[in-house]
Amino acid sequence: MHKKGINKLRKILGTKLYSGAMLMMSLRVVGVLALFLVTLYITNSFDSYLVGRYEFARSTIFVLGSLILLGTDQTILYFAGRFKSHENFKALFQIYKRILLIILVLSVLLLSIFYSLMPYFSRHFASSQDSIELIFKVILSVFFYAVAMLNIEFFRALGLQAKSELYRGLFRHGLLFIGAVGITFNFINEEVAEVFLGSYIVVALVTSVELMWFYRKRKIFAQNSPRITYKTLFNATLPVAVSSLGFYLLISLDVFFLKLYEDFETLAFYGIALKIIFLIATIVNTVASFLAVEIANLYSNDQKALQQLLKRGVRFIALLSSVLTAVIIIFSDWLLSFFGPEYVKASHALIILAAGHFLASLCGVTATYLNMTKKQKSLQNILIAAVILNALLNWGLIPHFGIEGAAMASAASVLFWNVCGVYLAYRKDRIKIYLH
Repeated sequence: MHKKGINKLRKILGTKLYSGAMLMMSLRVVGVLALFLVTLYITNSFDSYLVGRYEFARSTIFVLGSLILLGTDQTILYFAGRFKSHENFKALFQIYKRILLIILVLSVLLLSIFYSLMPYFSRHFASSQDSIELIFKVILSVFFYAVAMLNIEFFRALGLQAKSELYRGLFRHGLLFIGAVGITFNFINEEVAEVFLGSYIVVALVTSVELMWFYRKRKIFAQNSPRITYKTLFNATLPVAVSSLGFYLLISLDVFFLKLYEDFETLAFYGIALKIIFLIATIVNTVASFLAVEIANLYSNDQKALQQLLKRGVRFIALLSSVLTAVIIIFSDWLLSFFGPEYVKASHALIILAAGHFLASLCGVTATYLNMTKKQKSLQNILIAAVILNALLNWGLIPHFGIEGAAMASAASVLFWNVCGVYLAYRKDRIKIYLH
């Protein structure tokens, strides 16, 4: 039975795609397991108020980090596909250095703006002083977050996918776990939200050192390469930046709206439901990240091969997502109870989220396809519409339905933009990226 299942997967994907996807899937699953283990430890060791602060910091740094990155972490994959045939690593490192400068300038600008406005926030939002101080700490950390995420994607652009996944998952979450244990045993005099932010400083430093070593080892300075100007870089990144920010707003707006109407404890419950749903997103994102450069290559050269690649990819996604969604829906209470008895309050929200994200997963690697086929502007418009829809739904539903309202808004929004992306891909290219 096991062999039949393996053979079926191999037939769906093809041997090459199967091997690569399974390696990336295995590494990302290890990362997700690490996230769940550290989350289990945190929820069972700390008060739900402190867990809520951590979830708030997490959502905030995702949004602000996306703003600082400007989509450059994804754009570097596009340039990797462009220079792949020439193995022109110097051109990639030239782009990387320019991106670092952009990140630094934007981080300093954001910090300056927020610091100048802090007295105003303190006077007019005195009851939210803890949230204001936490946002300030996030802004202090956002440069390191952006560098860490850029470096992780840069490893993938250099063909080091396994290393990229290890840093993204096991290393990053392992640092948080060590920090949480340190708090428990009084070795670290900070809260879990602050330790979470600090973990990105370590990841940024370690990955930067390794990239410098890689640069020197390959003697990249000796290669000839085309010059990539800031204008070229901004033209490629700005559409992706809006799309990337849109994605993070879609997974964070519900958290911010919940904070407006509810407390940190409610954020803790909802945050755990989101983490469980992250399992479905992991399947889609893993396949998408593996296919990204190949989509860019095949789009200009072989549309028939591209269609077959996407068909196999979405079938692989659908097969795994259907099993995972069934488990989440059937055992929702049991899964949530692992994080603590009070987290079962998020059961209905979890079921709603699972249903919505499963249907969205049947649309395939929508965002990656649009980004890699020069439809960033169209994806940007779709996501802007989805963010507006999400904000309106959260505003209308959360006051009446609480975390279930947030889940309904999230599920409807993610399904909306995926369906729009599928329609656009078929209308423009006659390519079916959905399950068929």
